[in-house]
Amino acid sequence: MRITWRLVLGFLAVSVLALLAALARPSWPLERGTDGGSGAAAPRMSPATEKGAAPCTRRAATPREAARRARPGDTVCFDGDLSRRRLVVTKGGSRKHPITYAGGGDAVDGITIEADDVIVEGFRSVRPEAPGIELAGHRVTVRNNTVTGPRGGDGDGIRFFGDDLTIAHNTVRGTDNSHGRPADCMQTFASDTPPSHRVRVENNRCEKAGNICLTAEGPNDGEGDGPGTSADFGPPAAGDVLARERLGSGAVTHESGGGCEIGHTRPK
Repeated sequence: MRITWRLVLGFLAVSVLALLAALARPSWPLERGTDGGSGAAAPRMSPATEKGAAPCTRRAATPREAARRARPGDTVCFDGDLSRRRLVVTKGGSRKHPITYAGGGDAVDGITIEADDVIVEGFRSVRPEAPGIELAGHRVTVRNNTVTGPRGGDGDGIRFFGDDLTIAHNTVRGTDNSHGRPADCMQTFASDTPPSHRVRVENNRCEKAGNICLTAEGPNDGEGDGPGTSADFGPPAAGDVLARERLGSGAVTHESGGGCEIGHTRPK
């Protein structure tokens, strides 16, 4: 009888320990790291786990490290805190294999793009030095970013220069038109920069624009007095919401509190 009771007690003890171990184990799957291993789930949503986002293939602590290590086709994610520094992109990929810089909702103090063949997506900037996003390059895509309250300079939200650009699904809020600043939501010009061609602007949102919602100035339009022509600007898509006004093909509108303008893109 004593042997039987010992077996029963041992079985009960093992069962209790197994139950406690099961309760202590997390019920969610551990996030797989970029090196193929597994680790604890990240406290915030990272580009590697966002629905529909490309997985990170390269991680960097700073933009300088990213410029040194990134290769064509990479999706670069940042581990360091960039909330107090501007994201300056100087390394591009190739025509067929651009480099993607993915924010996953991370904060940066503005964005400057000085490279070709790049995609910059998923960053948010609060009160960055204006323009909140400035891009100068070819075959550049800027999408799913947020700029709130750009300060200083002309107060612009986004400035863009180059050929074959896509600006899509971005939100700009609160461009400040005080102190005589022409604070546009989005702007390009050709006064002291080369003209731009084949620019696609669609499904962006401008809220509380201090001045013009979208300004595309050619060489002979207003202050645009540089040589050459700016051409082939795609009209915003029908679903665009710009200062809560829809902008049709070729329309020029001026609305109180921030309207929309497409300037002349060819010489008069």
